[in-house]
Amino acid sequence: MVTGERHSSLEEVNCLSAVQETILGEGAKRLGATGAAMLGIHDWKPVIAMLVFDLISAVTTTLIKKALQEGLDRLVLITLRQLVAIVFLALIAYFKERSTRPKLTLEILVYLFFSAAFGAALSQYTFLYGLQYTNAIFAITFTNMAPVLTFLIAVLLRNSAPTFHL
Repeated sequence: MVTGERHSSLEEVNCLSAVQETILGEGAKRLGATGAAMLGIHDWKPVIAMLVFDLISAVTTTLIKKALQEGLDRLVLITLRQLVAIVFLALIAYFKERSTRPKLTLEILVYLFFSAAFGAALSQYTFLYGLQYTNAIFAITFTNMAPVLTFLIAVLLRNSAPTFHL
């Protein structure tokens, strides 16, 4: 190894240490390189989870688009999705909230019916209707815009005030 190369690699190590210290602070010094790397991974877990969720959503949307092109009816797909959701959520709710759930009155049943009909089924139907006439990328992009539009409507109706933390 030439002396200039050794000097260059030492500068790179010092530069990386300075960057690591800047990003992770004093904790990087105490933890060492391996511990600091683990601390960095811990900080990135929400981002990684979001990317995995977006990847799953994109793959699912692409498969649904293919199924619609092959002739699957939108209402059949929505019904199947709702049935799968009912089975899984009912089992979780039964075992997790067995002792704390309220009585199932007619009022609660009517509320659940309209919530399912207009909340889940209608939004899925409009999503699948739009997906039939566009591509999967365009559809998933507009799906991700729903929270933004909800927030803007809440601000316009003065139900929510935006707060900024610097």
